Amino acid sequence: MKKENTRSLVRELNMRVELAKYIQLSIYTRQELCEANINKHGRKLVVNLPDEKQPPLSDFHFYLAFENSLCEDYITEKFWKILEGRHLVIPIVMGGLSMEEYENIAPPNSYIHVKNFTSPKHLAEHLHYVVSNEKAFNYYLEWRNKYRLYKNGNHIGRRY
Repeated sequence: MKKENTRSLVRELNMRVELAKYIQLSIYTRQELCEANINKHGRKLVVNLPDEKQPPLSDFHFYLAFENSLCEDYITEKFWKILEGRHLVIPIVMGGLSMEEYENIAPPNSYIHVKNFTSPKHLAEHLHYVVSNEKAFNYYLEWRNKYRLYKNGNHIGRRY
């Protein structure tokens, strides 16, 4: 694993641990969401479970769409799956792209960026506010009335 990817993974795990101190998180690890097999080297080979075995997104208000590696011009497919899904879930993003790059690619106000907050506690306070205030929650969903996501090959983008 590359050094920058290791740092990114550590940063992601630290954010989850810190955030869990201030807000209830349901974190499903690969082991909990996936079937593990052993390959010829004795390492675990992870195979995704079918969607019907994953917890329903309708049970959640937010989804941690954190990057587990640092790649330029890349947003995790988890982010796009949340946006294109039928569930009203707000992705929380952290990772490879800058805030400006997210603004250029994603529909406006369709996500919450970790870098907009001074600490995990500050982020958790905002999440509590959004959940308890219908107008604030709907602010992050208004983009659905103005934008449509479209697929172009393997790429997903926005269209006005």
